[in-house]
Amino acid sequence: MSKALKGKKLLITREEKQAQPLVELVQHAGAEPFLAPLLQFQPIYSKNNEQALKKIQEQVDWLFFTSANTVYFFEAYRKQLGLTFSQKIAAVGVKTSHALMEYGYTVHFQPSIYSGAVMVPEFINKFGKEQKIALIGGESARDEIPDLLQKNHVSFQQVAIYRTMKNDAGRKKLRYALKQEMDACLFTSPSTVKTFIEFADAYYLEKTKKETLAVAIGLTTATELKKQGFQHVIYPQKYTIEAMVEQLVAYLQNERTKKE
Repeated sequence: MSKALKGKKLLITREEKQAQPLVELVQHAGAEPFLAPLLQFQPIYSKNNEQALKKIQEQVDWLFFTSANTVYFFEAYRKQLGLTFSQKIAAVGVKTSHALMEYGYTVHFQPSIYSGAVMVPEFINKFGKEQKIALIGGESARDEIPDLLQKNHVSFQQVAIYRTMKNDAGRKKLRYALKQEMDACLFTSPSTVKTFIEFADAYYLEKTKKETLAVAIGLTTATELKKQGFQHVIYPQKYTIEAMVEQLVAYLQNERTKKE
């Protein structure tokens, strides 16, 4: 994939700290990244959360983590409260597992596919419905996993330890980048898509929707892009930034082949 994106201008909309690995990936492939971080994350420190985490120590069998971001905020909160956890751990995907292992945790379950729709039935099939689960996540986390747990009568409690917020500082960067005529815009969540719609100038928003390739990290983000009217949307089967870039390279190579 070396220099496969040479000369391409790519807009990256991810939160600034999380965006750095993606920036480095596209730079390595020869692209010029334009970083416009549209979101920022804020921990939720509260008495309710403090009590919930203390109860989890004694009342549940499993901790479910649905993103690497969740892991980072959980670990910071755990250290602040001086808590230790001995429960088994489930991670929704490879990136989440890696984040957990970086902090010394053992991951006891990971689904075959990065998807809540797969995670819950595979977990139940392997461990049964009698498990008590703490679902750790963000305030705006999708309802897929809790809905499936509830539907299957699995006991669980949710703890939202961070919230996703719009990053006003990204508005100016976004508008500047769009004027440079991007070759592709990269989106890693439905929230980045919605904030993009709000922050972009009307003219460049419509132009981007009609003309620019939108690369989503997965199906959910791709669905939001199509819902918002983006006409050229692609996404990988494996929901990682590496697969995202590979999908972009494959698409552009295929387009070049068509023209030859």
